[in-house]
Amino acid sequence: VRHVYGIKAVVSTQSTGTEKLCGLEFQITSGSFFQVNTDGADILYQTIKDTAKLDQDTILLDVCCGTGTIGIILSRFVRHVYGIEIVKSAVEDARRNAARNGVENITFVE
Repeated sequence: VRHVYGIKAVVSTQSTGTEKLCGLEFQITSGSFFQVNTDGADILYQTIKDTAKLDQDTILLDVCCGTGTIGIILSRFVRHVYGIEIVKSAVEDARRNAARNGVENITFVE
């Protein structure tokens, strides 16, 4: 790993933070992907919803789901979401985030 730009920092694998996105709250650990441009993500996720024409018959696949933000946010518009991720800590975050936001129609697969 080579430092390219910005402040050099070492982040503990135990550090966590919370962010709000599309009216929901997400817990993020340092090893998990989360879109930090939340204003842009709000617009992107709304565009996905509108373009995909989601409805209650839709089964949504969220591939490389990270902390589960896309699937959790779009879950209220579909029958079920399957989030797929290879990073164990991200899957753990995604499961916690779904529970934190009361989302039950989602399954995360590691």
